[in-house]
Amino acid sequence: CRNVFRAKGQGGVGELTKENIIEICKNTPTNIVLDVCQDLQDFTGLADDEFYERMTRQGRFHFEGEHQFWNPASKTELAWYYTSSIDYLFANAIHGVPLKVTNLFVDKEYEPVLDYSAGVGTNVLYLAKKGIQVQYFGIGMAEYNFAHYRVWKADLEDLVEFKRPFSAETGYKFDPINGPLPRDGSLGSIIAMDVLEHIPEYRLVVDAMVMSLRVGGIILERSPFAQDDIMRENVDSEGEEDDLRVHLSNGGISMEEAMGPKMMRNGQGVWKKISM
Repeated sequence: CRNVFRAKGQGGVGELTKENIIEICKNTPTNIVLDVCQDLQDFTGLADDEFYERMTRQGRFHFEGEHQFWNPASKTELAWYYTSSIDYLFANAIHGVPLKVTNLFVDKEYEPVLDYSAGVGTNVLYLAKKGIQVQYFGIGMAEYNFAHYRVWKADLEDLVEFKRPFSAETGYKFDPINGPLPRDGSLGSIIAMDVLEHIPEYRLVVDAMVMSLRVGGIILERSPFAQDDIMRENVDSEGEEDDLRVHLSNGGISMEEAMGPKMMRNGQGVWKKISM
């Protein structure tokens, strides 16, 4: 019955071939993945065919297929979906270090760096290898444990702090805003790549990020929000949505509005804090 839950909606977008994966897994100056594929296969213990079946995102191994299977119907169910997802472990593994990260973080000017929703930890590893103090945060349990494995394997534990969505400040309850974000102006920078578009009322997270930065600190974000007209196109002839979008709309609030007057745009996706 698993074939019933094949990915629809984006249908095929993001699916890859084994040849694609082999090429993507090569670490090059323009595709910094830091041996993630070998690390992931070692971490999971999967045989070659089992590993590549998941990496190619085919059928039930496409993250939208997993999303449809669980069909989260509330904000809390959506958060739990991301927390418990296995397909995202494999889907996010091939995300290399963004060019803006390599360009902006050339020294320790912006440490400590918080990578918010750090996935499999490739950005974290890249920065730690440069001697930069970095904090990992992500709610995905599988991704968190894999990232921890990679940091341990690379002997970089002295440079990486792992943040959890549970803390004394949150009463040890799940809270992905107050768990990792101190709101005390102590962070030098925050990386938020491909995460805010997954969060209902994302502006609440952005507000906490701004409060957590020191003056002169930066937020680096990439947020491909779904548009309302695209959402409407996925309503079938009977008035029901064909798929529940993994990407949400921005709710009518622009990123500039969410950042507020304390932040100034300093390039595409780069925001600098100019006042307390």
